[in-house]
Amino acid sequence: NPTTLLITLPAAVAEEKLRENTKQLAQELYTQTGVLSVRSADDPLGDFPPDRPMSLLSSDAWKRRALQTHRIAQNYFFSESPPYLNRLVRLDIVIEGDPFGIEAAEKVKLLDEWVLAKTKTDDSAWSGAQTLLTGTTPSIIDLRSVTLSDSRRIKVAVVVAVFLALWLVIRRVSLCSYLIATVLLSYYATLGLTIAFYRYAYGDDYVGLDWKLPLFLFVILVAVGQDYNVYLVTRIIEEQRERGWLSALRRAVARTGGIITACGLVMAATFFSMTASAWLPALNHFIGIGSEEHVTSLRGIVELGFALGLGVLIDTFYVRTILVPSFVAVLDRVRNGPRLPTLPDDSDNELAVAGPPR
Repeated sequence: NPTTLLITLPAAVAEEKLRENTKQLAQELYTQTGVLSVRSADDPLGDFPPDRPMSLLSSDAWKRRALQTHRIAQNYFFSESPPYLNRLVRLDIVIEGDPFGIEAAEKVKLLDEWVLAKTKTDDSAWSGAQTLLTGTTPSIIDLRSVTLSDSRRIKVAVVVAVFLALWLVIRRVSLCSYLIATVLLSYYATLGLTIAFYRYAYGDDYVGLDWKLPLFLFVILVAVGQDYNVYLVTRIIEEQRERGWLSALRRAVARTGGIITACGLVMAATFFSMTASAWLPALNHFIGIGSEEHVTSLRGIVELGFALGLGVLIDTFYVRTILVPSFVAVLDRVRNGPRLPTLPDDSDNELAVAGPPR
């Protein structure tokens, strides 16, 4: 998986000069970090770095001489198309390391910066040229860059959209902001626990989570988490029209707690079912209804299902059960100050204010 470098000069030059400049550039590329070999018109196979002598008795040397004059090999590195004749040059660069790895990506980035610097130097033979890097590693770099930028835009858009929707329903900025904060806390806690779990589960084979997981987890978890928060908070607001905030909170939690918990368990079980390919074959074999054949699973789907299920459980049993009611209680105390001790009222099973202690 070599990295291909395409250089397009602003204007055509003499063919011999272009070949000489290309040969010089190929030799300079060998001085860059991580470059193992450079395939060019002068060395089509990349077998002869500058420090390797070309002996007359070497079979590789004879192959190099034959390819240097072969039409197909030369057309591979120089364009015959009229718009790019004596302007376009191709070089294939073999980078040390796994072309899918982070280290190779860093080396390709450094290589790109070095080539761009040469095009911006006035006394360089490649001054003003346009450069492009193609191949597996540059594609991964571009994919990561686009994914990160799109993820940032999507996350901002989701947060803003959800905040506006909450404000239209609740009409309390502080409470809407807190609900957003709780869901973000749930997301980052889930992501951290998922990373820790799979780092332990995969051991030395762990290379990171699937690149789609953080984005999908954020969008789905924010939507599902805010649904549960809206169920609870809107019920609190409805009850608050007839009674105080704390009394409304107690009634809302009592009346909606079971429904939200059941919904959360159903949703979490649905998401966890996405992980079945990782553990169900082993379970079937253990109880004697399956074979010993290894079943291949999609690691990205398994990781996403685990993360979504875990996130829904955190949101159901921690955010909705503890964080949101606690904030409403604290908000009521800040607004109205500390309350007197209360006793149950048998008439409507609510708390009525008792007399001062003796």
